[in-house]
Amino acid sequence: MKKIFTLFTFIALFAAFAPQHAWADKGDQVALWFPKGDNAADDKAQGQADFSNCVTVCHTFGGAYNLWSYNTSTSKRALKFDTGGSLEKGETADDWCFLPAVALKGGVAYVCDYCVINNSLNQLDTKHEFYLATSTDPAGEMVKLHTQVVEKTEVNSFTDEAATPQKQFAFDVAADGTYYLAIHIVTEYTDGISFSGNMFNNIKLTDNGVATGIQAIATDAAPASLHGLDGKRLQQAPKRGFCIRDGRKEMKF
Repeated sequence: MKKIFTLFTFIALFAAFAPQHAWADKGDQVALWFPKGDNAADDKAQGQADFSNCVTVCHTFGGAYNLWSYNTSTSKRALKFDTGGSLEKGETADDWCFLPAVALKGGVAYVCDYCVINNSLNQLDTKHEFYLATSTDPAGEMVKLHTQVVEKTEVNSFTDEAATPQKQFAFDVAADGTYYLAIHIVTEYTDGISFSGNMFNNIKLTDNGVATGIQAIATDAAPASLHGLDGKRLQQAPKRGFCIRDGRKEMKF
């Protein structure tokens, strides 16, 4: 009985002092903005609501125009960035769209998947960044999460989702709070080619489990990966102690 009591005492103490979000379910969808699925009417309703909760800040053309909108066309329902014309050679865009606020947990890893296209094919490579911010002010506190170039030759249609280039990045959050994912357009206009912009949809944020500091290993239907707390790969789980299985901490007694 003494051994059992000691074991359950340890478990109780561990549960009492562990952060409440420590056992978050990996794979849970946290947010989905500007969806494009099977129901166009529902997608458009949510897309318009999403855009009404976005904050846009534009500096191109001296900030005289809001270059962001929601495109309601059935085939290309998406968040749209459109300059409406060509810019001066050598100019670089500096235009922001802060997505609706989302509550995130400290110590949890997240994955963002999204689809993006250039509005025009074979005209110009475009470039955008994703930031994690604590406000909707471009001058506020934020950290860059991802930089993406969309080459001018990439597919520029959302009609066939399987053919649409999908992008992905991962990040950790240090503390519980309300955050904003911000898209920052930074395309450089290297010649006199006309340029219209980009469209984004199916921006999905997923809980990727407890942050471990060990970068996930990309696999295709591979068996579960096991690592020790030092990051070294294990052939099998230890009988006692801790290990990392598929990016999540496990405890063995």
